[in-house]
Amino acid sequence: MQQVWSPNSGVLAGANFNVDNKFNNGGMWSRYYRDVVRYLVDIIAQTKASPNRSNLYNMTRIWKAYAFMVLTDTYGDIPYTEAGLGFLAGNTAPKYDKQEAIYTDILKELREATAALDATKTIETGDVMYAGDVSKWKKTRKFAPAAGRYAA
Repeated sequence: MQQVWSPNSGVLAGANFNVDNKFNNGGMWSRYYRDVVRYLVDIIAQTKASPNRSNLYNMTRIWKAYAFMVLTDTYGDIPYTEAGLGFLAGNTAPKYDKQEAIYTDILKELREATAALDATKTIETGDVMYAGDVSKWKKTRKFAPAAGRYAA
């Protein structure tokens, strides 16, 4: 990633590229992995076997897919299959998964979770994104490769 600002200029300008921005990267890891993932994994564990909370379960799976997309795009190979299990299972040293495997599972999770959302089941009124509107959670956009753009 090219940096926008650098103290180096002139003959030192070559050092402006591929700088590890530990402040931003560290903050991203803390926000997403330590906090967001932990809460999402906990919600999934609590709602997985509860048919009356299936919409919350599947909405959480979608959020988890998004969080891991951000994390793997930022860091590459990261803990995924064992992530967030420190509190639930005492696993404080999760194994790292390959980015390709993470994306394969993210896509599977998105397909399954979206298909499982059901407007006839309990509406999650505490949903801060779409106020429990399942149709908005299910909305998809298809990429038209020939046109090079997304279509409705």
